Amino acid sequence: MGRSVGVMVSAVLSMVGSLLALAVGLLAAIGLHLAPPQPPPESQLPQEFFKTIMLLVPFVYILPAVWGIVTSIGLFMMKNWARISIIIFAALLTMGGFFGTIGAVAFAVATPPNNLPGEVLVFTRIFVVVFTALQLGIGIWWLVFFNRAKVRALFQAVRPNFAAAIPLQTHYPHQPSYSTPPPPAPGAAVAVQVAPQPLPPPMPGRPISISIIAWYMLAISIFFPLNLLLRSPAIAFTAILSGWQATAYYLAIAAVHIYVGVGLLRLQAAARVTGIVYFVFAFVNSAIFYFAPGGRARIDRFLEMQRSLFPWMPSPDQASLPFDMKPFLFAGAIAGLVFILVPLYFLITSQKAFAKQAATPAA
Repeated sequence: MGRSVGVMVSAVLSMVGSLLALAVGLLAAIGLHLAPPQPPPESQLPQEFFKTIMLLVPFVYILPAVWGIVTSIGLFMMKNWARISIIIFAALLTMGGFFGTIGAVAFAVATPPNNLPGEVLVFTRIFVVVFTALQLGIGIWWLVFFNRAKVRALFQAVRPNFAAAIPLQTHYPHQPSYSTPPPPAPGAAVAVQVAPQPLPPPMPGRPISISIIAWYMLAISIFFPLNLLLRSPAIAFTAILSGWQATAYYLAIAAVHIYVGVGLLRLQAAARVTGIVYFVFAFVNSAIFYFAPGGRARIDRFLEMQRSLFPWMPSPDQASLPFDMKPFLFAGAIAGLVFILVPLYFLITSQKAFAKQAATPAA
């Protein structure tokens, strides 16, 4: 099977990046084992729970690294599942690079700290912007490259069509040929040739964009129990929910994520409509919370509620911070709104795939 230079280069880049992430995760695990962190005295978290969270930090690097290594091996072997895997990985990489680039630009235009040398500041700003832009560029490249028809054809295995094969008449050289088959001998078994039955129509394929959205919804649902354990506040338009209200909110959102994710994998039309409604709600909810009148006060209150759980987190109004955090917060809010529009667009424009799936059983 043919190989593409772009596929091999992508496999090498994925392998190198995954090995670096694996090394960072292992170093973090060793550092946390040698010097286990202690929660601040004013923290509301139990010491055991704090240590558990810190022990999970290395897996933030190790698990994606293992995923990338396995995907790279699959790309070298030209496996189609590896192509789909790197497309999903590229979507996450693009999302991270998009948010990172916005944050890097906000950091570049922020007021510099007084105690940092100018050369170090310039180098840091250039490095952060170039790194996040490179991450964004690689993610977009992989999304476009591995969705091309020629690249998809490289990963598709050729399967013989046995149903269309026509059996040939066997001729033996020492037997007389007949223009018509000879009559069978008395008592001999008669072989009856049955015409091949037509194959059923293939099931409609699921678009890659729908698969990415589905797995994204399911992956995010894994982290909702952590919000419940930490008793994290939730935003609902201009209100900030806490206590049992926040718990009910997160349980409802987790249920929607699981339902939409599983339904999209099965190309269920009801799950698509639910996903559209959910992303419209998420867009309106975030836009009102951050940009409606009184947004700055709501953000400050939300961060203070977060700091009651994690006191070591800096406050945007702390004088010890070298720069103002507000541009980062609003830049992140704008990036979040743009990100919500991406799955919303693909869900709206993918109606034909769900219509074909609904029509297949009737056909």
